[in-house]
Amino acid sequence: MGAREALERAVEEYNRYRRPEAVARLLRVEGDEALLEFTGSFCETCGVYDWLEDFVYEVRGLNLGLDAEIEACRRLSDDAFLVKIRLRQA
Repeated sequence: MGAREALERAVEEYNRYRRPEAVARLLRVEGDEALLEFTGSFCETCGVYDWLEDFVYEVRGLNLGLDAEIEACRRLSDDAFLVKIRLRQA
């Protein structure tokens, strides 16, 4: 399974359990980086970064042969974030 397919599966699982509070959308995969958009209310009392970091745990937990870590995060609006993920073979 390639990186794009693995990440699409992780997005599907992430959204299954976190929607509507948080919704991930894979925008791009280039080499060892992926760019995702996260939207939603995020139940901010939990900490927005926790919602974003949950995606990394989803990638690791699915045993897709990938490891991931958040490299950069930019707030687009009150309910949207752009997140760059660094990928590595697990």
